[in-house]
Amino acid sequence: MNCIFCKQPCIKKGIRNGIQKLFCNHCKKYKQEKYKIRRVNKEKAKLIVLLNNEGLGISSIARLLSISKSTVIK
Repeated sequence: MNCIFCKQPCIKKGIRNGIQKLFCNHCKKYKQEKYKIRRVNKEKAKLIVLLNNEGLGISSIARLLSISKSTVIK
C-alpha cells in the first residue's frame, strides 16, 4: 500500500484496536489501512453544499442537519 502523503510504499507497523497501522520510511508518517469514522455521510454532505449555495449560514445548516458547526465548515 502506498503512502497517502508522498505516494511511496508503506510497511506494516503493528495493529492497534484491530486496525492495521502502516509506516512510511520516506516521509516518516504513520497511517491506518482503513479509516472507519466518517463524520458526515454522502447525503448530508450534498445537503450541506445545496444549503450553502442557497445562502444559509453555517449555524443554520448545523441546526437543520443536527451536526456541529465545525463539521459544516470542514
